[in-house]
Amino acid sequence: MNLTPHQIESIVRSAYRLLETAYGPKFNCLDFVRLVYSSVGIKIPKIGRGSPPREFNVTLATLANPPLGHLIFLRHKRESRNRQWSHVVISLPQRKCAHCSYYFGKVLISTLDDLLTTYDLAQ
Repeated sequence: MNLTPHQIESIVRSAYRLLETAYGPKFNCLDFVRLVYSSVGIKIPKIGRGSPPREFNVTLATLANPPLGHLIFLRHKRESRNRQWSHVVISLPQRKCAHCSYYFGKVLISTLDDLLTTYDLAQ
């Protein structure tokens, strides 16, 4: 997906604005991503637990330097193989990511390197 510089700036700003928002039954990682993207007029399609949509997902080739504002679909290392992804985050500057975490109970910023100790890139 090609985001404009204005969209990237708005996505990053919107993600930071939602920091500390509580995780809950009606607000999880995908809800967070949808809310952030909708703030710039991008609708995230209905996504099942199959393969992540290619137009939104960072690839292994771009993981070393993920494009800002793009989505990174992850699969928990302990998840069963029939589930292609289990978490989605938004890439931020300096290899950081914004995400709504069940484990921390809120929207927070993590480094991509920290996330990759628990998750693999979903493909």
